[in-house]
Amino acid sequence: MKSLEQQANQSAVAVQKIAAVGEDLKNLGDKISGVGTTLTKSVTTPIVGLGTVAVKTAADFDTAMSQVGAVSGATGKDLDALRDKAREMGSKTKFSASEAAEAMNYMAMAGWKTSDMNRSARTSSLWRNYFHRV
Repeated sequence: MKSLEQQANQSAVAVQKIAAVGEDLKNLGDKISGVGTTLTKSVTTPIVGLGTVAVKTAADFDTAMSQVGAVSGATGKDLDALRDKAREMGSKTKFSASEAAEAMNYMAMAGWKTSDMNRSARTSSLWRNYFHRV
């Protein structure tokens, strides 16, 4: 009988220890979850925001270049060359590629040929006028 009581007490102690370990594991899980929440707020959310801005910027540029193509009649390699020039102007000036595409649209409305729009910014008076005006 004493042996049975002793085993019961040992079992109760073991169950208490297991419960304590379980509680410790739950607390650890809660802390890890908190870290995940913090990372989501401080890392993931800003990254998603940057991705959204990048997609919008690309969409704005594509829209502007589509308008250039429609107004100028440029297609294929000619439109690709204008697209490359707009990106170049976006990287070499304080203006964005979308703003360079807007300048190209004004050039096209003024009757400029694709080859005229694609000339270097230094030799094109309309490029200089547009970028000084903005």
